[in-house]
Amino acid sequence: MEINQGKVLNTKFTPDSLQYKPSDKNYLAVGSYELDAEAQTKAGQLTIYNLKEEPSIENSFNIEKGALDLKWISDKCVIMATGTGKCEMVDIINDTSKNLQLSDGLCLSIDNSPETYYLSDSKGYLYLIDAKTFTSSSQVKGCDYEAWTIHSDIKDANIFYSGGDDCKFKMWDKRSMTQCFSKTFDMGICSVASHKSIENLVAFGSYNEVIYFWDKRVKKILNEINVGGGVWRLNWHEEFPSILSTAAMHGGCKILKYAAKPEILCSYKHHESMVYGIDINYNVVASCSFYDRSLQLWTVPENLIKESKDAVVT
Repeated sequence: MEINQGKVLNTKFTPDSLQYKPSDKNYLAVGSYELDAEAQTKAGQLTIYNLKEEPSIENSFNIEKGALDLKWISDKCVIMATGTGKCEMVDIINDTSKNLQLSDGLCLSIDNSPETYYLSDSKGYLYLIDAKTFTSSSQVKGCDYEAWTIHSDIKDANIFYSGGDDCKFKMWDKRSMTQCFSKTFDMGICSVASHKSIENLVAFGSYNEVIYFWDKRVKKILNEINVGGGVWRLNWHEEFPSILSTAAMHGGCKILKYAAKPEILCSYKHHESMVYGIDINYNVVASCSFYDRSLQLWTVPENLIKESKDAVVT
């Protein structure tokens, strides 16, 4: 099923990441990173949208050399991986910020747990930051090339994952900063999402357009599905455990149902450029595409979401 075009908003800079505020889905954080090739300058913003009625910009913050990924960490704070190689934290209520220099490259991906912030960079390094002190606690060379993604396991605080342009998906032990598992694929790994209610299930995606569903206990791929575009981001639905949303770059957006045989429930093909950001609030999806500077809000038919509740997900 193809979804009709939703509401289209133009962004000031090229957007690459977004997330609904977990405690209040009326607010959406959008990160942007833009390179002026001729002038060789970089710029970007953190923009907070109010979606209560007509979408409007609540606030915006200029981010030096742009934000490549972001996560809400509280009702008022957002952390970002920036083009300056920093982890930057912005307090959107008090209009203050602080940052921690990690890399002389670009920080590419960011994730968080209650105790730790996780970042990866363009030189293949992985960084752990103590969330209480906002100081660097560990780092390791995780990839031979760009480390496109880093992800903290939702169920096990001692485990995190990485994926990179060296085509390797890796599982790491946070305590020793050593690899627990590594598997090489035919193209780069760019997204990882562990499942909050199915303890051993991890989804990860590649430039080869495939989403893999992996069991971390037996370290085996259970299922896979081709979504027709590089799998830049993955998000499991908070309420419906079998629903998975993906930003599939040139392939647009896909909403999937994970079951004994995974399937694509619907597609959204109204972006005119590479889709890098996606998040879902019940049946309302926010997605953003890069070169056309587009943020779009669209609706998945409610019956598709509700019917998935009884899907086999174990």
